[in-house]
Amino acid sequence: MVDINSNTPVMPDEVIPTANVVTTPNGAVPYKVVFQLGDKIISEHAVSSMREGEAFIKEQLPNIRVSARDPNRNA
Repeated sequence: MVDINSNTPVMPDEVIPTANVVTTPNGAVPYKVVFQLGDKIISEHAVSSMREGEAFIKEQLPNIRVSARDPNRNA
């Protein structure tokens, strides 16, 4: 299987992180970037614009790799 965004091979038991820019109506800044693994939020970052959030995602998302493998399981 290959990640269509990066053409990188993806292992079947690898968890693929996602990210979105969302509005924060009552926040100190108007937007935030939310990184998730499935339904679990792993990180949030305040940004001042949609464009800044998209640039942050583009910069950071390729660096996030998380494995769902059990560390006690033999590979």
